[in-house]
Amino acid sequence: MAFGFIFALINILHVVLRVEQRDFDIPVRYTQYGTSQIILGDWYTLYSLALFAVVATVVNFVLALRLHSSRRQLAIAILIGQILIMVFLFLVSGAILGLPAVS
Repeated sequence: MAFGFIFALINILHVVLRVEQRDFDIPVRYTQYGTSQIILGDWYTLYSLALFAVVATVVNFVLALRLHSSRRQLAIAILIGQILIMVFLFLVSGAILGLPAVS
């Protein structure tokens, strides 16, 4: 259970410490539709990655706590899924924050 919190905290710190205030629009999303595949937005839009880490952690731990007494194995699977989500979020946020216009 502590590993999920640790990975969430690492993700939040990773995003908060690497996002810098910019006077110009930065890449915040990729789409394969339209003429431009990279969608530009404000610098503070990247904080949504940290917000997702908080929301995913809270939802997964509430679900795990509610299921722990009746279906312990499912609760453990949810907590393992939480760790996998946080690892994937770390990789995605590292890729987005590593773009030349962002860093």
